[in-house]
Amino acid sequence: MVFVFLMFAYILIGLPDNAAPLKIDGTEIHLTETKISDLIDQGFEIYVSNGRHDYPNYNDLLTTGSYSKYQGSGVSVPNGFKSYDSAVTRSTYLLVKKNVVLGCIGVYGDKRKSTELKDCVVTQVCFDSECTAAAKKYGISYNIDGIDLLKKLDENEFTKVFGKKIWLTPSELRDEYLGHYGVQWGAGNNEFFWNHYFMNLDLDSNNDIVNFNFSSNIAAER
Repeated sequence: MVFVFLMFAYILIGLPDNAAPLKIDGTEIHLTETKISDLIDQGFEIYVSNGRHDYPNYNDLLTTGSYSKYQGSGVSVPNGFKSYDSAVTRSTYLLVKKNVVLGCIGVYGDKRKSTELKDCVVTQVCFDSECTAAAKKYGISYNIDGIDLLKKLDENEFTKVFGKKIWLTPSELRDEYLGHYGVQWGAGNNEFFWNHYFMNLDLDSNNDIVNFNFSSNIAAER
């Protein structure tokens, strides 16, 4: 009976389409699975906004008092899913390693109750050209599904890797950037059952990534 139900569900909504993990400095980050405690165990640090809204420059993010290093307790994340600002200098949580700001993250704890930050999962990772410039200087890598995100984007390789998951291409110009890619894992009307994942890249005239937004929607939370 259970088999029949599963087959019926598969016919109606299909199987979940999980996104590839983002690898930063060799550590895999699986959206909606990797916890903050996992990142801390791998040598990352999380800095939390003090809510001053003074929006310092990238080079001043860790020195102006706008952010405090998370010590493993004392930060409660409200219940429910939310989308976070993708701009690193306006973010709630910074992802840091070797005193380098590698980007910003979004988190999710629980649908009904507040959750300590270390027990939350990562739902979003964003970085920009200032983050990648610093990462290159200190030998920190960014990679997804074999694509080196610190190199000029090879569009043929990118298309080969992500194929039909690509829904927006550089031929469809957007804002001031010369190129933009949009990739999606999960489609259709199955948001209640499976998480959905999105990757958006802005490219400059050299095909370098200047903005990267890797995010998710939690099933039944949207």
